[in-house]
Amino acid sequence: MKIRNATPSEVELIAQWRAERAAWLSRKGRDQWGSAGLHDTAFLERVTSSIEAGETWMLVKDGEPVGTIAIDQWSDPGLWSSDEMSDALFLHRLISPVSSSGQDVAGPLVSHALGLAAQQQKRWLRLDAWSTNAGLHQFWIRQGFEEVRIVPRVASGALFQRAVYGGGCLEV
Repeated sequence: MKIRNATPSEVELIAQWRAERAAWLSRKGRDQWGSAGLHDTAFLERVTSSIEAGETWMLVKDGEPVGTIAIDQWSDPGLWSSDEMSDALFLHRLISPVSSSGQDVAGPLVSHALGLAAQQQKRWLRLDAWSTNAGLHQFWIRQGFEEVRIVPRVASGALFQRAVYGGGCLEV
């Protein structure tokens, strides 16, 4: 497997994966990535901007993209304090097609994010997850993240973090 920057031509593929996952989640009774979240136009704009900034990555297996993640220095307002934001990189939009289920798409992408955070001397990887999706919370815990808190009345207000190195400190 290889990780590379996403290209502008892959915006629609990422949107397709999101729609596919939203339908999959809906069949499980969850509204994540559906009408309760970011609408399609705003999602496309956010992905396009992220790709143009070099902050969206693709995991490629046998020449075909099998997953994506955005890694950057921003978060939705009100979720993290300015101190928490200053020493972290943030993960967004970890998405894979349903056909990639069970292929450990997340592991290499999270490892890549840890490497980028270490290069930038950040102490933490942080993310927000859909508050009502307990399965997603367990997924992030299995990826080595810990739950920090739940921000009330925010759809994506379950906050998680993972130390870049043991104890949240860069080892010298």
